Amino acid sequence: MPRNKNAIARIKIIDNCLQRPGIMWSWERIAQECWEKMESFIDDPPSRETILGDIKFMRQSWSAPIIYDRNKKSYSYSDPHYSVFNHPLTREDIDSLQFALEVIRQFKGFRKLEGIEDIITKLQHMIQMVEPQDHPTVQFEHSLNEMGLRWLDVLFGYIINKSVVRISYKPFKEDPRTIIVSPYLLKEYNNRWFLLGLDHSMHKLQIYSLDRIHHADKFLERFIPNTVLDPKTYFNDLIGVTRYEGRRRLKIQFQVEKNASPYIRTKPIHESQELLQETDEYDLYNITVIPNVELESRFLSYGNWLTVVSPPGFVNQMYTRVESMVKNYQSTRE
Repeated sequence: MPRNKNAIARIKIIDNCLQRPGIMWSWERIAQECWEKMESFIDDPPSRETILGDIKFMRQSWSAPIIYDRNKKSYSYSDPHYSVFNHPLTREDIDSLQFALEVIRQFKGFRKLEGIEDIITKLQHMIQMVEPQDHPTVQFEHSLNEMGLRWLDVLFGYIINKSVVRISYKPFKEDPRTIIVSPYLLKEYNNRWFLLGLDHSMHKLQIYSLDRIHHADKFLERFIPNTVLDPKTYFNDLIGVTRYEGRRRLKIQFQVEKNASPYIRTKPIHESQELLQETDEYDLYNITVIPNVELESRFLSYGNWLTVVSPPGFVNQMYTRVESMVKNYQSTRE
């Protein structure tokens, strides 16, 4: 691909030159044409190496039928009606572009993407003219958490600019409070967005759910550089985002009924998952993680298909959760 706007502009000019028969287009004349058309933003005509590089790129990328007459020392298209900008999309081009557009169109929350909505629409119309699509070919989960999404763009800007942010934060069942944070990372889990940053009053890393933020603005205080969070490793031992202070990694064993085991095997609960044993009734698995509420919820989502068998402390914790669920259901049957 052309590496900058000047290269794209030159290729447009070269393409136009080669479509005009009856003129001897030497590299010098092409360079002069480029300079005349681009003199408002370049100081000198492009060099021989630049022009020949552009022609080579057009030949390689679009198979442009550019011929060179050694006697006249000039370039032209063998097909006078050809243009690189009328070059048809290949099947692979269409598939790749359609997929990329569908991905971009479904992503919400960042205001910087709003400006390309018209471009996406035009490109999709162009693709449909080549090969109509009567339905999408890829679909993502859509977050219903609009309260959280509205802060994505704002917090993203503060992180990029290393600005301290003051947020009005209201945890569930608690009064709102004002927090001063050096923001480091935006993290999505289960259709919910979270902010990780250093709380200035507590002097430690904290995590905040975006849907509990009532207000956020820039705060004139020194930004504290990130020395406590490595996004590449911080979540390695977790399911979800919650890391309880003082908790260690545990080897957790769980058995899965035979008919449900393929679901666990093909979509592991955690990257550390290992298959320890296979029997006629169940398969035994092992993961090494830091226990948290997200892990408990993940296990419970498999219902009676999955049973945690060790370590005893975590088994008791799961039993308490299940026992509470049983009591709730019993009350509905009375």
